[in-house]
Amino acid sequence: MRRFFFDEHQRRGAIVILSNEESHHIRRVLRLQKGQIVELLDRRGGRYQAEIAEESHPLHLRIIAQQQVRACASVPVAVGIAGVKAKNMELMLQKCTELGVSDFYPFISSRCQGNLLRQYSGKQERWRRIIEESCKQCGRPQPMELHALESFQKIRDRQDTERPLRLILWEREPSKSLAAIGSTLTEAESVVLLIGPEGGFTSEEIASASSVGWQTIGLGRSILRAETAAIAAVSIVQHYLGQI
Repeated sequence: MRRFFFDEHQRRGAIVILSNEESHHIRRVLRLQKGQIVELLDRRGGRYQAEIAEESHPLHLRIIAQQQVRACASVPVAVGIAGVKAKNMELMLQKCTELGVSDFYPFISSRCQGNLLRQYSGKQERWRRIIEESCKQCGRPQPMELHALESFQKIRDRQDTERPLRLILWEREPSKSLAAIGSTLTEAESVVLLIGPEGGFTSEEIASASSVGWQTIGLGRSILRAETAAIAAVSIVQHYLGQI
C-alpha cells in the first residue's frame, strides 16, 4: 500500500489535506483515483488507512481506519558521523533510516576534509525528503531526526538521556569490540555511536571523549570507510538490542 506523510495542522477531523508535493505525486506520478485507499503516517507513530475523497489540488483524503501503532524502539540508537561528503550523505540517510536510527548528527572533527558547511548548504530539504521516502519504503511511521552540523566538542558533550551508552569507534582500539559489550547494551536508556572521518579521530579527540564517559570500540582488523562502519555498527547494536 502506498504511504504518505502529513502534519497535524493538515488534519481537519477525519479529513487530511495533503501537501502540494504529495498531492502531485499521487495524481501525476502514481495516477491514483478518487476512492482508492492509501496509508497515512503522521510523523509521530500514527498510521491510518484513508481514501482519496476529492480530486482537488491539494488532495483531500478521508481517514477510514486507524491502524495499530507500531511500537518505537525501546532503546533509541543515535549516530554521529564526521566528514561524510554530501554525495555520500544520501546513502547514509537511507540506511540509517531503514535500520531504525532515531537521530542523525553530522559533525566536524579535526581530520575532516573539505568545507562541509558549504557542501551541506541548501541540502536539508532534499535530505528530509530522502528520509521520508526511506520511511515509506520500509514502513517506518516516524522519520529519523536529522540534526544540524555540529562541532566535535558539542557532539562529545551532548547527553539527551540520564544513562546513555556512548561509544566512539576507533580503529586503534586494541581489544574491545561491540560483541564484547553486547550484554551491557540493554542496560542503557539510549545508545550513541560516534564515527570519525577518513583518517579517523586524533588521539587528543579520543582522550577528551574518554574523559567525559565515551567508550572506545573497535570493528575488527580492517579499517572501514565511515559509511561502512556506520551501517555495520548500527546493525550489530540493533541486533543485540533485539530491534532488528
